[in-house]
Order: sequence, then structure tokens, then C-alpha cells
Amino acid sequence: MSMQRPILISQPVLKDNKFGIAHEQAVAVYEQATGLSHIDIVGIDCHIGSQLTEVEPFIAALDKVIELVHSLREKGIELRHIDLGGGLGVRYIDESPVSIHDFAQALLPKLTKLGKTVFFEPGRGCQCGYLAYPCRCAKAYGA
Repeated sequence: MSMQRPILISQPVLKDNKFGIAHEQAVAVYEQATGLSHIDIVGIDCHIGSQLTEVEPFIAALDKVIELVHSLREKGIELRHIDLGGGLGVRYIDESPVSIHDFAQALLPKLTKLGKTVFFEPGRGCQCGYLAYPCRCAKAYGA
């Protein structure tokens, strides 16, 4: 029985990020995963932060993800989906978060061209109560 879990890529700028793996290690990790019988590679996830009020960081992250998708395709690894995470900001006091419409309009041309299923999490924009989930593993710092 194989697990269908995407590989999470962290922000390419931060070396001590608490999530995922570094961008420059991603292709090697995917190549290693292809040799594991219990892993079914289905996608790539990206988390760039939370309470983001501008679309530009998402565009930069999408560009890096697209770069990885193409690099993986050259290695014979075809992904079914990408997940650009969440983090859309909300107005607390005087913040001016990007609207969902403007966010979608900025990303849609690149996403359409990519032709993958796309996931987003609403971040703080979803004010719908509580969400609880288990932690399955913890990353060792310096790894």
C-alpha cells in the first residue's frame, strides 16, 4: 500500500525554515522517493508564510514551483497537483490585503498554462471556527 503524500517545499530564501525541504534539494528528494515502493508521488506543496497582504510573494513562489515541476518532468517525474498553501492576509487594523479576485487574476495565467490541479488554503481569510489535526512527524533542525 503506497502513501499519497506530496513533498512540501519550504521558502527558498530561509535556510532555517521549520517547514518542508529546501528548494535546491527538492529534485534529489523526489528522485529518491521514486525508488521507494511505498511512496506514490502525487504533487508538490509550498508554504511561504501567513498574513500575506500582497500577491507578489505568491507569484514568486509559483515561479519557483513551476521551475521544479519542469525540472521533475525532465527527470520523468510527473506531478498531478500543486498546492500553493495559504496565508492570505486579513484586515485587523489598517492592513490592506489583496482581494481574492485580484489574487486569482494574478496567478491564473500561469496556473492555467501549467495544467495541474491546484490547491490553496484560505489562511486567516477563512474565519470559520477551529481546525485540529495531528502532527505526523517533526523536522530536525539542521537536517
